[in-house]
Amino acid sequence: MRSRVALPLLHAYLSRAGIYALEAIARIEPQTLDAGRVVAIMRSSKASQEQLFDLAIGLGHFFTLPQLDPRLVTQLVALLGNHHFLVRTHALTALRRLHRLPSPSGYQGRTNTQANIGSDTLSGLISSAGSPADFRRAQLLLQAQLLAATPPNSADLKPIPPAAPAAS
Repeated sequence: MRSRVALPLLHAYLSRAGIYALEAIARIEPQTLDAGRVVAIMRSSKASQEQLFDLAIGLGHFFTLPQLDPRLVTQLVALLGNHHFLVRTHALTALRRLHRLPSPSGYQGRTNTQANIGSDTLSGLISSAGSPADFRRAQLLLQAQLLAATPPNSADLKPIPPAAPAAS
């Protein structure tokens, strides 16, 4: 599916095949991404763990920050407070990728281990042993890192807005 004609169908399949639909939309015409639909899925209490991390992966891999509606970035930040570890991890990875923050050198390109995760403060805060208070600290720390990494007058890097409470 590489035609504009496929875009309505791809948007309809976002909740079932998020990562694949996002990749196709990004290849065809990224500016047509229906941010409202993606945000609604991400906020839905009925969204599965797989749906949420698929959307986080797709947004982080196939789009750039300027292509995304700020509501999507806000939702990714909110996912750092999700009760599923994989959702939090993929949301963090997507945000780092979108904002061009390097992955911690402790496990760059390697499999995450407990020791590697422990060397990265953010990953440690959102680890499976974390608490909602830790998840909120991770959101605040990431926001501070993004603000510090954003060059003055940068057109392509935007600080993320305050996080909304995450749906559980």
